[in-house]
Amino acid sequence: MKQLIQRISPGIRRFSLSTTLQAQPRPSPQTPFRVRRWEDIEELLEDYDPAVNGYCPVKIGDVLGEHYNVVQKLGWGVYSTVWLAKDQRYEHRVIVLSKFSPVRCRIVSCFAMIERSAVEVATEAQNQLHEVDYLRKMQVTSPQHPGYAHVVHLKDQYYQESLAGRHLCLTMEPLSKDLRLFSLRWKNRLLPLPAVRHLARQIVLGLLYLHDECNIIHTDIKPANILLAPPGDQSSFFAQATLDAEVETSDAQGPNGAVVTRVRIVPIPYPIPDWGSNPDSVEPWRALQAKIGDVGVACWADKVSEHFTE
Repeated sequence: MKQLIQRISPGIRRFSLSTTLQAQPRPSPQTPFRVRRWEDIEELLEDYDPAVNGYCPVKIGDVLGEHYNVVQKLGWGVYSTVWLAKDQRYEHRVIVLSKFSPVRCRIVSCFAMIERSAVEVATEAQNQLHEVDYLRKMQVTSPQHPGYAHVVHLKDQYYQESLAGRHLCLTMEPLSKDLRLFSLRWKNRLLPLPAVRHLARQIVLGLLYLHDECNIIHTDIKPANILLAPPGDQSSFFAQATLDAEVETSDAQGPNGAVVTRVRIVPIPYPIPDWGSNPDSVEPWRALQAKIGDVGVACWADKVSEHFTE
């Protein structure tokens, strides 16, 4: 481990903080300029098609799995949308802030262009997802290993019925922004060297855990798949974050004629520690905890030949 960090450290430059992105050149008067709407970078409306078991329509305030109340949209991918929810079983009627029990719900939709019922397609496709098997293995295997704390953990799974079909829901621990989004808050996307060293060590520990203890090869390690755990008390952190968030929605006609409500993504920002007085010290970054997520395209180490890339 120490030798690996020493090998990658010399190639890392010293970095500086920038609270805003670098200014982009303004278009010339002759350059056509179009304001991009937030809807343009969300999931596509045509992917809500129930004929191919598309996205599950979700609104703020919906209840998933009987007791997960949707609070905020965190992201979306090719096959899923991700939501912050609170577990109503642990909500107190009076002291909501201190009893906010947050979870991260990922709703999987398996698109399939075949002539069968949506429920049949969804059940067959979702039963073939190895991701659930990987998450179950990661949930129970060797919790004493130092890398166990640096991978995501499954809390619950269930199926959600909707007009678009049957959807597998994976409920996991709530997390803040991924490393790619976190890097956008720094000049040239370059984090301070102590933070890079601290995170690199945790990521390597997480990979060692996956490989040596769980027999899993991730295959898709990148900043977008490294998530940051919130500092301090999770309940208070996420309760405050959702109070500050503004919800924006957009209604439009979907592929089957029904109105689809899309919700704008509001990732939970990770607070930048006060490190300016001692930029070479790792102490301000001690609370920064990385977790390896998204094992959707992983494979078993002893079954590499069966991986979809082969």
